[in-house]
Amino acid sequence: RPEDVKVILEFFGYILIPDYSIPVVLILLGAGSNGKTQLLRLIGQFIGRGNYVSISLQDIENNSFAVANLEGKLVNIQGDLSSRWLSGVGRLKQLSGQDPISANRKYRDPLHFDNFARLVFASNKPPEIEEDTLAIWRRILPLDLP
Repeated sequence: RPEDVKVILEFFGYILIPDYSIPVVLILLGAGSNGKTQLLRLIGQFIGRGNYVSISLQDIENNSFAVANLEGKLVNIQGDLSSRWLSGVGRLKQLSGQDPISANRKYRDPLHFDNFARLVFASNKPPEIEEDTLAIWRRILPLDLP
């Protein structure tokens, strides 16, 4: 669909800007064999292997060491977003909202940084999120791929 192509192209441009002034978390949705994985691979090829990581939303929220891997990256590409119940999204809001980030590192001092890694997830269906507020849903940009 033409409107979806526009969103995708805008997001590609947005990935290149190391700033989170526009709080967007892209979630590609749809049944299998619809191009989600190909689009994620294209994003990875576009920015280069050293410029992205792949951290699940559950690890972002629950693994105190995972977030440190976002430092200096342009994007987090996760192709298998779980549709399981997610009880907290505080870290997701921090990462997409220009908040200063503190992340634990094993056997080292905590890391403090400003995140500019865009968060991109793909799933067959949207995750169930406990927090049903504008603060989270205004950040999430669902893109249905038929």
